[in-house]
Amino acid sequence: MTLRSRVVLAALIPVTLVAITLTTLFLVRHLGDLDRALELHGQALARQAAVSAEFSLFTGNREVLSALVQGVARTDDDISGVAILDQQGKIVADAGRLNRDAWPTLAAHETRTNGARKTAFAVPIEQRALAVDDAYSGTEFAVAAGPRQQLGHVVIEFTRERLIEEHIRLIVIGLLTALFGAGLGGFIALRIARSVTEPLLEATDVVIRIGHGDLAARVDAVKAGPLLDLATGINAMAVRIGLTQGELQQRIDAATAELVAQRDAAERATTAKSRFLAAASHDLRQPLHALGLFVSRLIKLSWKGEQRQLIDHVEESVTSLQDMLDRLLDISRLEAGGYRVDAADFDLQPMLQRVAREFAPIAHDQHIHLRVRSLPIWIHSDPRLVERVVFNLLTNALRYTRQGGVLVASRRQGEQVRIQVWDTGRGIAPELQSEIFEEYVQIGNDERDQRKGLGLGLAICKRIASLLSATIGMRSVPGRGSVFWIDLPIGAPTIAIASALQAEPNTLQGPILVVDDDPLCLASTADVISGWGGTVSVANSAESALDLCRNELVTYVLAVCDIRLPGDVDGIALGQRLRQLNPSIRIVLVSADVTPLVQAQARRAGFSLLKKPVAPARLRAMLLSLLEPKSLP
Repeated sequence: MTLRSRVVLAALIPVTLVAITLTTLFLVRHLGDLDRALELHGQALARQAAVSAEFSLFTGNREVLSALVQGVARTDDDISGVAILDQQGKIVADAGRLNRDAWPTLAAHETRTNGARKTAFAVPIEQRALAVDDAYSGTEFAVAAGPRQQLGHVVIEFTRERLIEEHIRLIVIGLLTALFGAGLGGFIALRIARSVTEPLLEATDVVIRIGHGDLAARVDAVKAGPLLDLATGINAMAVRIGLTQGELQQRIDAATAELVAQRDAAERATTAKSRFLAAASHDLRQPLHALGLFVSRLIKLSWKGEQRQLIDHVEESVTSLQDMLDRLLDISRLEAGGYRVDAADFDLQPMLQRVAREFAPIAHDQHIHLRVRSLPIWIHSDPRLVERVVFNLLTNALRYTRQGGVLVASRRQGEQVRIQVWDTGRGIAPELQSEIFEEYVQIGNDERDQRKGLGLGLAICKRIASLLSATIGMRSVPGRGSVFWIDLPIGAPTIAIASALQAEPNTLQGPILVVDDDPLCLASTADVISGWGGTVSVANSAESALDLCRNELVTYVLAVCDIRLPGDVDGIALGQRLRQLNPSIRIVLVSADVTPLVQAQARRAGFSLLKKPVAPARLRAMLLSLLEPKSLP
C-alpha cells in the first residue's frame, strides 16, 4: 500500500465512521418519532370515537353509529377500517376493510397491536354519569358515583404502507447523506494527502538517488508546501555529502596510490624471493648433491675405529641438512603455488611398501617394529604428492616413538581410501592438537634440537592435502600414541607395469656419460657410478658431450645430464641431440630446479628426471631400472 493510500485511509475512515454514526442516530430517532406519532394519533381518534358513540350505542341508534364510523374513516387516509362493537363483541357499525385477525384483545382498558402492515387500536365505550340541572327549582342533581358500565368497544385499523414508505425514504436519504459525507471527506483527505505525500515521495526519491550516487539530486522547495523544512534539510544534506564524497575520493585516490605502490613493492619482493628460492634451490642443492655422493662413496671404503665413526657422523649431518633444505624449499613452493597436481589412478599398496622399506633401517636402529597393512587398492590422486605425505607422516611417527611400533595402513571408506600412520609414541595433549599442523610447531622440542626437524613436516602435509582437495586429520591419546590420516578418492585399476628394478646387482653394464657444469657434482657422480662398477666418461658442457658421442669407438648406453648447462643448450636439448646421434641411449636428467614446466618437457621428451640432491640409492635404482643388470656369481 502506497503512502498516499495510507494517508487517505487515515483521514477517510474516521470521517466515514462519524457520518455513518450520525446518520444511524438520526434514522433511529426519526423513525421512532413516526411510530409514536401514529400511536398517539390512533389513540386520540379511538378515544374520541368511543366518547361520541356512547349515547348512540346506549340507545341503540345504529344510523348514528354508522354515520359516526363513516365520518371517522374519512378523517385520515391511513385508516383502513373502523368498527363499533357491543358488549358481546358483535359489530354494530363498521366502515372500510376490516381484518379481525389483526385486532388486539378486547378488554376493559385500551389495547393495541402492531403488525407488519397494520396497527389496530381498541378503546372501550363506557357509560358515564351525567349531572341533571333542574332549571325550575334551581337545584343540580348528580348521579351517585359507582362502577362504570362498559357498553362496547371502538376498533380502528391503521395501514402502515405510508409509514413504511416514509421509513424507506428516510433510510435512503440517510444513506445518501452518509455517502455524501464520506465522499466529501475522501475528497478533502485526498487533497490533503496529495499536498503531503507528493513532497514526501519526491523527498524519498531524492534520498534514493543520493544513495545511488546522484549527488546532484535536489528536492523542489517551492512544491514542498508544509514539508519545506524537510526539503531544505535534504538539500543541505546532499550538499554536505557531495563535499564529504570529494574529500573521501581524494583519500581513496591517495590510499589507492599507496596500495598500488605497496603491491608493486610486494610483487618485487615476491619476484626477488622467487629468484632467491631458485638460486637457493640450485646453488644449495648442487654441493649437497655432490657431498651426498662423496659420502656414499666414502662409506663403501674400509674405515675403522674413529674414522668410521666420523664418516657416520658426516653422513648423518648430510642427511639432516638435505632433509631441512627440502622441507624449507617445499613449504616455500607450496605457499607460492609452485606445485601442480598431476592426478592419476595408481595402486597404493606398492607405494606404501616401498616407503616402509626406505624407513626399515631407521626403525631397526631405534628398535621399533614397523609394519604395513594394506590390501591392493587403487586411488586417484598425484602419486608423487601422496608419497610425500606418507613419507612425512612416517618420519614424524618414527621421530617421536621410543618403543613399541609404527603401523602404516589403508582401508576403504565408501568412495574414499583412508591412509593411516599409527604410532605408540608419547601422544599429543588435547590443547596442542589444534596447532600441530601449523608451521614450526614441535611438541617436546623446546630446545629446538635440529635432529628432530624444523616442525614443517605436518604443515607440508596439510598444504599438500589442501592442494589435493583431500581431508587430513589426527587423533591422539597422551601416553598411548597418535594416528594421522589422509582421505583420498578411490581410483580405477589399470594394467600394472612391472618394475624394472630387480635384485640389487653388484655392477652396472655399459659405458655411461655424465654431463654437469659443476666440478664437484661431476666428480662425485662419476665416482659413485664407478664404485657401482660402471664405465664412466665425463663432460662439463654440451659441446664436450656431443664430441664424446661422435667418437665411434664408444657407444654410450646411458647419459646422466644436468639440466643447467653453460651456453644455449640445456640438458633437455642435449638429450634430444644425443638421441639423434644414438637412438638407443637412455637419458636421465638431474636438476635442483624441478618445476612443473621442466617436468612437462622431460615427460614429452621421454626422459627420466631426478631432483637434486639425489640420494645415492635412488640414483642407483634409476640407473638399474634403465640398464640391463649383470649379476656376478
